[in-house]
Amino acid sequence: MRADGAHHRTLRVPATPECLERVHALLADLLGDVADVAEADRLGFETALAELVANVIEHAGAREPVRLVVVLAADPAALTADLYDDGPPAGTDPAGASLPDPSAERGRGLALARAAVDEVTYAREAGANHWSMTRRRRA
Repeated sequence: MRADGAHHRTLRVPATPECLERVHALLADLLGDVADVAEADRLGFETALAELVANVIEHAGAREPVRLVVVLAADPAALTADLYDDGPPAGTDPAGASLPDPSAERGRGLALARAAVDEVTYAREAGANHWSMTRRRRA
């Protein structure tokens, strides 16, 4: 824990389906050190995190796995995640993400992530994708 009360965890892994379990374990480890995280905050954050990681695995690593860095933080005000991958540019704007037609089989991940947290952003920085999300703690 830092002097400002924030807890941090970092994971560096190939972006493969198997990494999702490690991301969940990283989040569980982080939240184990943080007092009084409301269930709604935990569930919303975990849902958004899983959706963003799944998108990196599916889209950035579509041809071959990319390197993924997950940085999680929790402080008294918010839960945050920063995801960095060295895959091709995402080519999407999370602000414009919406749920597809109910009959669509795909395309819900980014919209679900946006609905579960307060902010999702994307930027291409120094040849890497940077996804960031924040869930303000409500309790």
